Amino acid sequence: MKLTSVYMWLGIAMTAALALIGKGLALVPGLSMIGPMVLAILLGMSWATWGPQPTPSQPVAMAGGYTFASKYLLRAGIILLGVRLDLLALGHAGVRVLGTEIVLVTLTLLVGYWIARRFGVDQRLAMVIAAGTAICGAAAAVAIAVQVRARSEQTALGVATVAVLGTVFTVLYTLLAPWLELSDAAFGAFSGATLHEIAHVIAAATPHGADSLDNGLLVKLSRVVLLAPVALFVGWKFDRKQASPEGPKQRTAPIPYFVLGFLLVGALHTWHVLPDAWTQPLIQTSLFLLTMGMAGLGLQVNIRALRGGGRAFQAALITSLLLAFVGYGATKVLLFP
Repeated sequence: MKLTSVYMWLGIAMTAALALIGKGLALVPGLSMIGPMVLAILLGMSWATWGPQPTPSQPVAMAGGYTFASKYLLRAGIILLGVRLDLLALGHAGVRVLGTEIVLVTLTLLVGYWIARRFGVDQRLAMVIAAGTAICGAAAAVAIAVQVRARSEQTALGVATVAVLGTVFTVLYTLLAPWLELSDAAFGAFSGATLHEIAHVIAAATPHGADSLDNGLLVKLSRVVLLAPVALFVGWKFDRKQASPEGPKQRTAPIPYFVLGFLLVGALHTWHVLPDAWTQPLIQTSLFLLTMGMAGLGLQVNIRALRGGGRAFQAALITSLLLAFVGYGATKVLLFP
């Protein structure tokens, strides 16, 4: 992949332009809960499907820029996302919060994958959807897609499915809040335990006050920190599954650098090795790199080529409903008895 190519840089610039448009659209009322990352991937898919198609006389190196963004910039964004982690705060939350999230994430992964497979969804897409629902939406979906070597169209479909459902459930939580019989703090914890994206948790919890938002983010970050071990395990499991049946092979768990980087940045932030003044700029850089990566993914996907979208959406919907019911019970019984 030659970064010296002018057309390669034009491809990268295209992803940056779509990322900026996505950020601008996310400021529009009604689109803010969808978020710039999902808007960028949808813009990219729309351009790839209905935009000007390259002719044989045109250079195709721009596609290399899309690949660079969807591969390297996306992983760099995941690494920098570790600046959201505060490992000490998660430790102070105690075994009860982290233990509850380990159970919820594990159940959602297993049940979500099983449901998707029963609906006939490809195993890679099934795991992408299950992970996005269980952990932290688009970022988790992409991280797991890397581990299972999902195709671009599978990653894009998984991200879009999880994002749409996360937005729908955020609206439902807001409407149903008066009838859930939860305190403000408990409602925040419930949102953090079951909603897909950090942005969804913020949108749902903020109207209920500071305690609601603080609890929502704390519980949500307890799920986010599980991204690293889940990515390691899923990568190892799929690596073993793809091993040749001709004979046993000694397999080792893959150690993806972006997972290690994610944890390292989290540790540097936790122990204030990174200046506090860097936190917000790094978060914004992370989100923009992730948005560029999403645009790059979308630019490689023709919407007409997507298959199994309806089945994948139905499976993800059932998984999200189950997570909401189980998460509500866990909030009432374990987190705020």
